[in-house]
Amino acid sequence: AVPAATVSLPEVLRFVWPVMLTFLASTVQGLIDSAFVGRCGGSVQLAALAPGTSWLDSLSYLLSFISIGTLNVLATAKDAESRERLLSRSVMVAWCVGAVAAVPCMIWAPYLVALCGARGPVVPFAASYVKIRALGLPLDSLFRVCNA
Repeated sequence: AVPAATVSLPEVLRFVWPVMLTFLASTVQGLIDSAFVGRCGGSVQLAALAPGTSWLDSLSYLLSFISIGTLNVLATAKDAESRERLLSRSVMVAWCVGAVAAVPCMIWAPYLVALCGARGPVVPFAASYVKIRALGLPLDSLFRVCNA
């Protein structure tokens, strides 16, 4: 029988800390956006954050398959050279997939926020928010892969 590996709490925390920061980042971003828009805009602009945030956070979590796959592939790599090659490929895939995902968000933003419940005067503000935040999707995917 193979003895069970023991893992200490500091080892677990060292692994979990970056993952926790990744998921907390979108929450903190939403909090900062809400505070800024609430302070500088009106109620319509503040209402526009909800459908835009809902759409982009869902898309961001959907794209997390890249980082999960990267982690699995790197864990099974045999040597440092193959790990480096696999990581560089994952970084490139993350960047490209993020960029490809950003394009429909830029083009169809009004329709996407309408799918999330935006109506009337909220739609143009929500669409603008989606377009601005969609520019960061390649970096979001890249950040998740680098944390893997």
